[in-house]
Amino acid sequence: MVTTTVEELLQTIQALSHSEKEQVLEAVRQWLQTEIEIQPLSDLRSQYPNEWLAVVIPEGEDRYDPQRGRLIAHNLDKSLVWQQVTELSTDEDVYVFFNGPVVAKGFGIGFHDTEDKPNVRQCRMTLDVPNRSLELEAN
Repeated sequence: MVTTTVEELLQTIQALSHSEKEQVLEAVRQWLQTEIEIQPLSDLRSQYPNEWLAVVIPEGEDRYDPQRGRLIAHNLDKSLVWQQVTELSTDEDVYVFFNGPVVAKGFGIGFHDTEDKPNVRQCRMTLDVPNRSLELEAN
């Protein structure tokens, strides 16, 4: 890692040609814009309840449990969010999630397995709906 003082950095920039200075400024603008757009997921969750969200995970953030990100899409329709994700021209990690209850109030889902690593082709699922229980079995 190279450590420089602000004065050394300014001297280096001042020694650049006009076009090189423009490139540096554009890179700094892009970096600042990205940093400004990064928000805590808790803020995004409070802004967009019951919607699908797609968030670019910034470098250094946990890919499997991100706490911050840059919102790139939100919508009630999951397919519209995924469409925007597939149209990205970047290879950044994107976290897509539904920001609401997975099961509607009054409904419940239970999964039954007898192994630590169940065979998903042979599982049974119980859907608890008001006044009845429905079991589905997949083989």
